[in-house]
Amino acid sequence: MKKAGKTFQSGVLLIAIAVYTVTAVNSEGYYHFDEHYQIIEFAGYITGFNQPDELAWEFEAGIRPALQPAIAAALCTILQTTGIDDPYLQALALRLLTMVLALVAITRFIRSSIHWVQPANQQVYIVLSYLLWFLPFLNVRFSSETWSGLLFLWATALVLENSFKHASRFLLPGFLLGLSFVCRFQSAFLIAGLFAWLVVVKQPKIRDILVLTGGIAGAVLMGICIDTWFYGEFIFTPWNYFRVNILQDVASRFGVAPWYHYVVWLLFVPGGVLLLISLLIVLFSDNRQLLLWIILPFFIVHSLIAHKENRFLFPLINCSPLLLILGWQYMAGWFSIRKGSVVALAGFSLLGLFALVNVAGLANTALVAAGNGTKAITHYIHSHYRDQAVNLIYEYHSNPYDPLHGIFLSEKFYRDVNVSMIPMEDVETAADQSVFAGPHNLWVIKKGMLQERYFQQLQKKYRWELVTQSLPVWSEWLNGLFNPNAGEHTLLLFVGK
Repeated sequence: MKKAGKTFQSGVLLIAIAVYTVTAVNSEGYYHFDEHYQIIEFAGYITGFNQPDELAWEFEAGIRPALQPAIAAALCTILQTTGIDDPYLQALALRLLTMVLALVAITRFIRSSIHWVQPANQQVYIVLSYLLWFLPFLNVRFSSETWSGLLFLWATALVLENSFKHASRFLLPGFLLGLSFVCRFQSAFLIAGLFAWLVVVKQPKIRDILVLTGGIAGAVLMGICIDTWFYGEFIFTPWNYFRVNILQDVASRFGVAPWYHYVVWLLFVPGGVLLLISLLIVLFSDNRQLLLWIILPFFIVHSLIAHKENRFLFPLINCSPLLLILGWQYMAGWFSIRKGSVVALAGFSLLGLFALVNVAGLANTALVAAGNGTKAITHYIHSHYRDQAVNLIYEYHSNPYDPLHGIFLSEKFYRDVNVSMIPMEDVETAADQSVFAGPHNLWVIKKGMLQERYFQQLQKKYRWELVTQSLPVWSEWLNGLFNPNAGEHTLLLFVGK
């Protein structure tokens, strides 16, 4: 990369640091339950605030790797020794740690892959690599999908940078690939694709492959040691995961979907259509392109597995910018796009629209809490009422401290002992209702209840005043463009007067 290009990338990196930091601060909570219950609550088993019978069923089954819980426990313990025992600050530290990993991995991957990008498109590629609308949000998640994808991206960058003259230089990327597998076992299909590309396209020496494999084996062995320490007995979690979720098909109990689910989902994600089109364009233009060897095996295998969740594709997210740019380049070459032509005007108009969508998406993901914002509500309570006993009176399935409704698990990491939680139906059936009219009562409901007569009667009776909501109104509006009912699940927090 020329000096001017490095200067531009440095400038974009500074902007990315600011955007990712803002995102990490605002993105409280978790995108999916597994991000919390199978990592943070597992970490609580190490630090002592959880017992085995209080953990997700995956603990007893021995199917979850302990690497990330161990990292979380270590970081939280270090913070506690310095006087930082606030769970929200500890969770922020984990997101900031993920941010650092993301920026390192992305920067290395840009440097190693930019030779595939034409000079005229390199600046756009750099910007998209850091600031494609969903990247900051997902790249600060302390989740298995994010960490696995970032470790794989970093390893791939190191492989691309390798001159194939020194076999020892394959040891670190191999170790990172192994860590990617330890974080999320499905990354084995990403690793297999990378190996296949190396063997078929790059044709390295046998010693290079052996060193790369040795690095992977070292990381897996480390994972086995951590898992054995965590579970208290020798255990091989990858086999347990395969046996339980695939051979015994336990995963299908949590829902199944047709093979084309991910394609349909991408059709409704902003920019998803462009990703699918770009994938097809690259497939027909250059079947030796590394992205194809990485994406297709991973995508196809996940499409064939009955149980599907959109987050399962998140390890691929940082491949999106390069895929979009390559698709644009090949398409431009096909149509011989020239400045001023009708095709060029249409193409640049589409890019302008995409830029607007990207800015709106960045704002929507960088400035609001994760999920439906339950942790924004609990953090507000934690910050404003930590020194007094309060009653949190909640509508059915609206308790922000108990998003799984007490059916499966309790959320202990964010629990405030000064908060007593009372179902709203108990208010009307209580013999003495005077306590519910006091100043130390908080009421939380879903926004969809606002128009119900029952709510209006209670609001008038106890003189509720709205103090905050889990997602801001403008964010609800953006979400509503794609899901008209999205705002109904926003939580509203009232205080009694």
